[in-house]
Amino acid sequence: MTRRRWLRCASWCAALLGAGVRRLGRPLITAEWLLPRTARGDDSQLSPAELETLVSFGESIVEGRALSTEAHVTLTEVIADAVDRAPDRVGLYRSAARLLDRLAGGRLAGLSLADRATLITRHRLDIRVVEDEAALPDDARFVRASLAPELIVGYWRSAAGWTSIGYHTFPGRCGDLARYTRPEP
Repeated sequence: MTRRRWLRCASWCAALLGAGVRRLGRPLITAEWLLPRTARGDDSQLSPAELETLVSFGESIVEGRALSTEAHVTLTEVIADAVDRAPDRVGLYRSAARLLDRLAGGRLAGLSLADRATLITRHRLDIRVVEDEAALPDDARFVRASLAPELIVGYWRSAAGWTSIGYHTFPGRCGDLARYTRPEP
């Protein structure tokens, strides 16, 4: 074996070892492996309470009325997809949920729809950009500029949004097979 080949193999093994240490090192150093799986902190996902707060905010801004189960699932999927696409933004979603709960004086999901709408209007969380207003905290800016538009667009692009305005069939789905076999009236 030549010295060049030996050095190449050694550097390759060192790179593999380094990657393994980085991957496994954090749980070993922090002793997370001693905790039960349910007690370990998963920073890449929102808790059910945070998700419920964000969905109840979405319920208030997309239609202002109680939504169907399908619509709740749609809003949950919109938030989950956003978190999956950008895991580095989980902290922003968490701070938005904390802000909404703090403004509600408890759990936002526990308030009635009318109280939620009043709260959102009072704190101007339904307005996207206000130029004459003093600097906003980052969490309020995130709620206005990102969260609210994401929920609105995600809802109205879904089958639940299309159903709420009277369409019986979501685009791309077959509604009535017999309709396609006879001429249109």
